[in-house]
Order: sequence, then C-alpha cells, then structure tokens
Amino acid sequence: MIQSTIYSRKGIPLADITAQFSRSWIINGVGMCKFDMAITDPKCREQYLQFGNLLHIQSDNVIPWVGIIDTPRKWSPGVVSVTAYTANKLLEWRRGDSITEVTSDPGGMFLELIRTSNRAGDTQFITGRVNRTGAHLTEKLDMSKLLTETKRIADFYGREYDITPNVAGDTLVLNANFYVKMGQYRDFLLDNHNTEATDGMDILTEQGTIINDLLGYGSGMTWESKGTINLNNALSDAKYGTRQAVKGFSDTESGTIEEKTLNYLKSKMNPRKTLNLSVLNVNNAWKQIHLGDTFPVRLVSYGFKSNNTFGVEMDYRINQIAIDESQGKMVISADEDVV
Repeated sequence: MIQSTIYSRKGIPLADITAQFSRSWIINGVGMCKFDMAITDPKCREQYLQFGNLLHIQSDNVIPWVGIIDTPRKWSPGVVSVTAYTANKLLEWRRGDSITEVTSDPGGMFLELIRTSNRAGDTQFITGRVNRTGAHLTEKLDMSKLLTETKRIADFYGREYDITPNVAGDTLVLNANFYVKMGQYRDFLLDNHNTEATDGMDILTEQGTIINDLLGYGSGMTWESKGTINLNNALSDAKYGTRQAVKGFSDTESGTIEEKTLNYLKSKMNPRKTLNLSVLNVNNAWKQIHLGDTFPVRLVSYGFKSNNTFGVEMDYRINQIAIDESQGKMVISADEDVV
C-alpha cells in the first residue's frame, strides 16, 4: 500500500494523491521523483501541484521518500507530468554570507549550514540525528552555495547526510541528519535468485583511478610549512605497479593529515567495483533495502576470482536506490565495501 500526501511549504497537508511514482535516493546527492496525473483527476489542481509544495510518499515495501515539487512540469494530451526532488534540494535555493569561518566538528559545520538555510524563511528543516564526533577544525564555508557546500563538507570528512520526513500531528517537518556512516549490515543474501540485470546497464563495472603511493599534505603558506606524509601500499604496488599521486587536505595537525592520507589511499589502492542490479521482490527483498546498508552479494559469471574462475562474492554497500512502480522494479547501485 502507498500513501502519498502533498503539503504546503509550511508543512500543512493539502491533498492525498494517487499515482504511479518513480523515485530515487542518493547518498549525499539529490534524488528525483516523477509522476503523471490526468487533468480529469480532481486533485490535479495548481494549488496542489504548485512548485515549492512538499511531497511525502510512504509505502509498505520501501523506505519513505520526501521532497519538493519543482520544474520541469510537462503537459501532453490529457496528462500533466510532475517532477519533485529530495528535500535537500531546498539548500540550493538559500544563501548566507559568501564566506563564513566556522570552527567546529563536521556535524557542527553541517548544523551551521542548515541554520543558514532557515534565515531567509523556514524551510521546515529541524535538527535530526547529528553526529558530533571528530576534531574541532576551522573551515571557511561558502554560504552562497549551501547545497554544494553541504556535500563538500560531508564528502571531505567522510560523512553522510540526508533529510527525512517527520510528521508531527498534521505538520510535516524535515529532519536534517548527519552520520559517520549511514545504514547497517544486513545478513540478507543478494544473488541470482533475487536479482537480475538492469536494462541498458552493466552489472559489474571496475573503474576509478588506482593510487598506491600517496603524498598527503596539509595547509600552510609555503610548501615547507604544509606538513607532508608519504604512504604506500605494497600489495597494490605489486599487483598494478607503482601509481603515485598527491592529495591536499585543509588541516595542520600531522596526525590528522596522516589519518586522512591513509583513508584516501585505502579508497584508491584498488579499482572501485560498482554493481548495478534490479532487485526482485522475492521473499520481501524490497523491505530489506535501505540506503547505506551493506549486503553479502554472490553472483556467478561477473568479475575475476582466483584459480581462473568468475564470480562476485563480496559485501557491497548501497549508495543509490531507484523505484519505478509502473514497471514494478527496484534498481540499486552499490560499491564494494572496502573500508
């Protein structure tokens, strides 16, 4: 069963609607929703489909989706096609002072960006689950680009964020959440019985720049004052040959620079292995799928194994989910869980 409700910009319920929704979720990115309505539908009214209104979709089978209606809106004979984006899109339409210096942990920086978004008018964002661990560092935040800066801070510090729906009474508010890492490990095997190839997409792709000898450096006025650390991985070097690179970090503490250099090296010392699969709703598989969750995956015929055999047998973490109800399909993108 699916329940979908349109709310005003202030979170006041306006109408429940019925449609076939395609929608997506992306870690640290903006997902999308599309649906069609017949112009004969009594709910097909501008006051409901107004740009800026909020859309909340709940389903028995998949995680909730919440977002904001925006352009494009397309018209064809007897039908209007509506587009919405996940609620973090709101950050794109707000700004603060161009540059603001903030000294805090990564979660505190995130909260400052969220607070700034509310200064020109309530976005319905409230503080959700915000992890406040990590050293206090100073960042110059570009408040003229709140969406871009929120993603930059999350990615740079290896964190993740999302905006989730919270219906308090009749009012919809938006929880702004900031995690060390979203999701959990689920002992639910994805294999050839409950997955299949996605039309037009390769099942397994090995990609990305391989680095096994990394020179990391921090901030400073001169190269000598930046603080450097050179780390390498012997196994990757033996397998692929020496592949060197340089990476800068906005830190001054040698321990922090070393930690970030090591984490970056770990993420690059082997090619990134990405899966794109359609998950069949076998044994309620869709209920198991959450953004950021890690699953054991076992597939035959894809990728190299030892002894000149083929197959995937590894844990993979889901970074993107897409649902197309008109086709009854769930498509996931997942990366090998290496850290």
